[in-house]
Amino acid sequence: METKRSNIKKRNSTKNRLFLNWKDEEVHTYSWFESHGISRQSIHQCLNNKLIKKLGGGAYIKANDELNWQAAIFTAQKELQLPLHVSGQSALEMQGAGHFIQMGKRPLVYIVKREEIRIPIWLKKNDWGVKFYFKTSSLLPSDLGLIEYNQSKFHFTLSSKERAIMEMIDNLDLTDSFETLERYFEGLLDLRSSLVQQLLENCSSIKVKRVFLYMADKLKFPIIRKLNIHRIKLGRGKRVVSKNGKLNKTYNITVPVYDDYSN
Repeated sequence: METKRSNIKKRNSTKNRLFLNWKDEEVHTYSWFESHGISRQSIHQCLNNKLIKKLGGGAYIKANDELNWQAAIFTAQKELQLPLHVSGQSALEMQGAGHFIQMGKRPLVYIVKREEIRIPIWLKKNDWGVKFYFKTSSLLPSDLGLIEYNQSKFHFTLSSKERAIMEMIDNLDLTDSFETLERYFEGLLDLRSSLVQQLLENCSSIKVKRVFLYMADKLKFPIIRKLNIHRIKLGRGKRVVSKNGKLNKTYNITVPVYDDYSN
């Protein structure tokens, strides 16, 4: 009898330690359980008692929780320390700079891997209510222009507007139209010239740099006058960005004929 009471007391103690620090919708992995003194045997007991659900690859949520993609990114970044961040169009939309997701389609969340890493199976295979688009990229330095998103209960890293618009240029197919890009650009009048300067100086893509400067110039952004263009390496020769487009002589890129504002 005493042994039975001891076992019950032990299970209750494990349950209390497990759920005391486990917030709703959080995803946790073995490293988190270990840091809270929860053994794998105890995890299996919680699974058998239907207190938690397994997502695969050593990741779990509480039994009655819904899957939340922001919680998944939080865990990937903070718990597993993976070098990835929300980027491009997604980062811009989360900061209020454009929201152009087509109705009836699953939202696309752009994720940049700053190193060649393997994405956990639980992050790829479960239905988070969005479609993740993972891309390994060295377009920009891994520590430049990233910010902490704190507008929800899950705080995670994403691109600042300055970095995100350059990632978006890198993602977009601009061969026929600049229209989508221009829509997002129109909400970026508050870009910081000092950060833009750093990003342009360190960007690895000549096309991205030229297209960014072209759009900022076309829309008469105040920052265009504050940038030191001579410190930005723009390469030589023309770049064909828009198929069958007109050559913009200022930035030496082809743009859609209807789009070119210069003579």
